[in-house]
Amino acid sequence: MEKYGAPQPIFEIIGNYFKVTLFPINFSGKNGGVNGGVNGGVNGGVNEVLNFIKVTPGKNTKEIKNKLDLSQRTIERYIKELKSEGKIEFRGAPKTGGYYIIPEKDLK
Repeated sequence: MEKYGAPQPIFEIIGNYFKVTLFPINFSGKNGGVNGGVNGGVNGGVNEVLNFIKVTPGKNTKEIKNKLDLSQRTIERYIKELKSEGKIEFRGAPKTGGYYIIPEKDLK
């Protein structure tokens, strides 16, 4: 218990039963691993979509969804993030167009 910042529990025998008093543990700073894992998973998904677009430019969200086996909403969220970061762009008509990588030189 002391390892986690809480004092040892108190054990008391009272008649035919016993009582255990536990003290709260300070969890500040413990979420880094959890948040890192969650964010790593999200960033991994975004990178997966980005790499797919690099390898197969011109695909629309439906084609990306089918190939990567992700939900339509997840693909749309990842696409929105990549567009806001200026990494991809949509070219063509809404029904027949697709996503393309924006070359690094165009970002400067």
